Amino acid sequence: MTTGPNPRSVWLLAYAWAAYLLTRMFADFSSWTAYPTMSLQAMLNGTAVRPFVGRALVPIVIRWLDAHTGEFFHYQVMLAASSKGFATEFYVHGYTFEKAMLLALTWGFYLGFALLMRALVRRVYQVSETAAWAAGAAALMMIPALFTYYSHIYDPPTLFFSAALLLACEAANAWAFGVVFLLASVNRETSVLYLPVWVGYAWLRGENHAQKNFEDRQVNNPTLRPKTAEGWGTRITRLAWAAGYAALLGVAWAGIRYAINLRYQHNHGGVLDFHLLDHNVRVFSVAPLAAAWSLFIVLVVGVFCAQGWSSKPRQLRWSLALVGVPLLVGSLLYGYVEELRVYFEIYPLLFLLAMPSVCQGLGVKAISLREAAHQARAVHPSI
Repeated sequence: MTTGPNPRSVWLLAYAWAAYLLTRMFADFSSWTAYPTMSLQAMLNGTAVRPFVGRALVPIVIRWLDAHTGEFFHYQVMLAASSKGFATEFYVHGYTFEKAMLLALTWGFYLGFALLMRALVRRVYQVSETAAWAAGAAALMMIPALFTYYSHIYDPPTLFFSAALLLACEAANAWAFGVVFLLASVNRETSVLYLPVWVGYAWLRGENHAQKNFEDRQVNNPTLRPKTAEGWGTRITRLAWAAGYAALLGVAWAGIRYAINLRYQHNHGGVLDFHLLDHNVRVFSVAPLAAAWSLFIVLVVGVFCAQGWSSKPRQLRWSLALVGVPLLVGSLLYGYVEELRVYFEIYPLLFLLAMPSVCQGLGVKAISLREAAHQARAVHPSI
């Protein structure tokens, strides 16, 4: 008796292929071939303009690989890259080992992002295994809609680290959150926006424990009042620990960013570029097509996220406010507000918030695990 292919293996191959296609798009729409001041070589040798040169993780990794691998490995990488659809890039712009490593890292970050999104869907919603795998693929394949202008070498890791930080919050894994946060801080300064998310999750987790504790005890004592079962001491202790841990990571973030800014303080450009008046207030006259496309994407995503807003997982709604509001303000003041890639930090949150509405339109049921647990306790109070 013969059996078909393992569905997990099929999905992994699909993820790998989608990540490969996305990497090819990244190579075509990347700033490291469009702008000499932000080229890969300039990023690697530290001569790129600020603030871009300060997004240092990928250059650090590539320099380390270049220094610790031999010529034979370099040659094999060249052959593999030039035969996998990137021949034009290498022969027109010139082959370098660094370019091949950048594409390999980009592929890995995209693949990892899809796997993280699948894991997040399983953490947040009660869905089938197939639906979770499909959601991860969808999250990956919708990224090109956010390629407003050019992609930067730190964009794929930004997506990966944002999803990883959110998953660590969902899993209450302090070690994972800390390690990912430190790496994300080397990659981009906006990682600091996830520190309030860690604290917010700790507060909501204590609230959820208190509510379940109250419901369990109320079964045997119907006159029990909520405040007698909430365990405020435990909640405050948990919140204080989370806030202290976040403060410690905040100090580490400040040290990392200070060291990077000190290293490149003499480069052209500034730590931040003010674009509110010269670009954002007249964005529809400066970049009408890009602004119109971005507005369309915002409206579509907004409709899906807003539908049934109050029933969406509260931790996601809180996190979107904690990360999205300062990110939007920063983009208005110091970025191009219509450049959708600058909002990659909230892409996993928006995807998860929109998912129930999309599933409803497709006839697929997707409810949060907390809601499913609440329904189960209502039917079986002993759960």
